[in-house]
Amino acid sequence: EPDEDTDEPDEPTSGDGFIIFDNFENDLALSGDGETNENGQTDLGASFNYYNDEGDSFFKGGYWYAYNESDDGGTSSATPDYTIDKEFAAGFSEDGYEGSALHIEITHKEGVDYPFYGIGANIREEGEYFDFSPMSGISFYAKGEGKMKVVFKTKEAEVDFEEDWGDYDASFELSADWKKVELTADDFKPSTHSALADEGIGFTAGANKEVAKIHFQTTGAKVDEVVDFYIDNIMLEGFDSYDDVKLAE
Repeated sequence: EPDEDTDEPDEPTSGDGFIIFDNFENDLALSGDGETNENGQTDLGASFNYYNDEGDSFFKGGYWYAYNESDDGGTSSATPDYTIDKEFAAGFSEDGYEGSALHIEITHKEGVDYPFYGIGANIREEGEYFDFSPMSGISFYAKGEGKMKVVFKTKEAEVDFEEDWGDYDASFELSADWKKVELTADDFKPSTHSALADEGIGFTAGANKEVAKIHFQTTGAKVDEVVDFYIDNIMLEGFDSYDDVKLAE
């Protein structure tokens, strides 16, 4: 909860060898007047916030958003329908691994051969890239039904290979009970058959020095397939504090 004597949110949590990307408790998505932020800000995003001498708040970014294959004619959707103009906190579930979690039920629809739906967040602001080379891996708790993948959006994929498709990703299966998913940085490979894969470029070979976003996306789904997805306590391993997350040089 925010401190009684100030409107400022509590400092996000970090520990020896990890930082929390988001735990979905939403106490950090607060504006200076104590109102909740409609889109939901990650703990990492909140670590970039600052306040001037008058106590005015400045929120630097790191907000969650949703996306699907609409650019290619797809219409997959989720409940709640997370869009940038709707309250992301509507999807917070009290049935978390610890406290609140994020819960979405995704329905894959016709329009493309390979339907998908995902949620993601900028590390800070759009167009900024951060050095994730200290990151040894990512861990989180998940449950549900279906198959998902974690995606790191990098400058290499977004700029150097802008005309092609593909990112660095690692997949995981959902189960009915909460399960800790642990992925090392070396687990993240270029998307199969992408230009990145054709070039044989690796995430830890340098692409991890310019990371813009983290996504959680369905993978391998068929039309009409429903994926039930809960996630909680996303941690970035290898960072000792939020101060270690620096802009790429």
